[in-house]
Amino acid sequence: MTDDNQTPDPFVDQTAEVERLTGEVAEWKAKAEAATADAETHKAAAQTATDRLTAATTAHETALAEVAQLRTDLAAKEQEALRASVAAEHRLTPDDMVLLTGNDRDALTAQAKRIAALSQVDPNARQQFTPSTRTDTELLAEKMRQAFQ
Repeated sequence: MTDDNQTPDPFVDQTAEVERLTGEVAEWKAKAEAATADAETHKAAAQTATDRLTAATTAHETALAEVAQLRTDLAAKEQEALRASVAAEHRLTPDDMVLLTGNDRDALTAQAKRIAALSQVDPNARQQFTPSTRTDTELLAEKMRQAFQ
């Protein structure tokens, strides 16, 4: 302050304001640093959750694919068992069984009756069918080899 006019010294008031603003800036910087640290923590947690979700989704999709494959395998085995049952009922040979292509018992039975009739052999005299562990493809390949030898 000057003695002449008794007016306040503007630099004194500005110094106080600068100090106040400097403190306020420091406060906001600290808050920003804390928020940045929180954001990094949240970002890491989100990435962990995303990774876990991806792993769970992959496991779920794998399990669904395995279940679908098991259902397909089961249906094929059931069909093979049905064919073997019909073939055994009509005393068809394993070679004749390859000719059974129906999808249900009625179709397979009709085919088995026709095969037995075409073979012109007494069904009671035919060998008893024993299911083979060989696939139709293997049986057909063997039949083809025998035919071309």
